[in-house]
Amino acid sequence: MSEKTTVNLASAFANRGTKYPYGCRFDATEALPFVNARAVSAVFDGEYCFEDPDVDVFGNITVHVIGLCDRCGDDADRIFMVPFDQTFYKDATSDCYTYNGGRLDIEKALHDELSLSLPTLLLCRDDCKGICVKCGANLNRQSCNCDTSEPNAFSVLKDLKF
Repeated sequence: MSEKTTVNLASAFANRGTKYPYGCRFDATEALPFVNARAVSAVFDGEYCFEDPDVDVFGNITVHVIGLCDRCGDDADRIFMVPFDQTFYKDATSDCYTYNGGRLDIEKALHDELSLSLPTLLLCRDDCKGICVKCGANLNRQSCNCDTSEPNAFSVLKDLKF
């Protein structure tokens, strides 16, 4: 249990239904779905509320990530904001988040939320064009004259309608 991500519930137990502000910094690098990246900072800012016998925690996670773009290989420096809304149960099965006694550790829930909510690719920018598959030119910086009209095995997929 990390002290940085641990909530002391003593006041909340005495005041059922009252919202208490809570924020923390935590290490999010292990929760990132990106291969060549690390979290520079990760912050949770929100509130918690005791709703006998459960505790609701809600707010936002802000994570600053640096690494290499998965499309073009350039440096990527991005900030992601992820909403967080979880219930922690006093008595629950193993597939739920729980709290013990008067302390609640939200670190695993924060990591899980990041893992599930962040995009699978880290891009230098949302409209990254990547690299040319023929000549390797970074299409964000230059255009190339490669012939891309030759169909490939996956060209039929562009006509699929969903």
